[in-house]
Amino acid sequence: MAIIRELSRSGFIGELKKCCPNNFSDSGMDRLYEYQEELSKHLWCVLDFDPVGVCCELWEYSDIEEYNEENGTEYEDAQDVAGFACMIDDKAFLAHI
Repeated sequence: MAIIRELSRSGFIGELKKCCPNNFSDSGMDRLYEYQEELSKHLWCVLDFDPVGVCCELWEYSDIEEYNEENGTEYEDAQDVAGFACMIDDKAFLAHI
């Protein structure tokens, strides 16, 4: 048996802030909620929310330069990583680490 609790946007963000208060900006957490919601609808399933897993698997980058520096890559533009990243705005994005 599983107990399922549906989280609102504010509940999702609150749980992330409790678990990893410095990992994501408010914009990043908001976009991550939207992404999880989109994914759930696309897959037609309920997603398990694991805040520790999210904090361990995803990192927020303020721009492509930060990403390149930390990952030894040479992308020219944040749009170059859009296929495997979750864009927050024109520059900032979330990516798996």
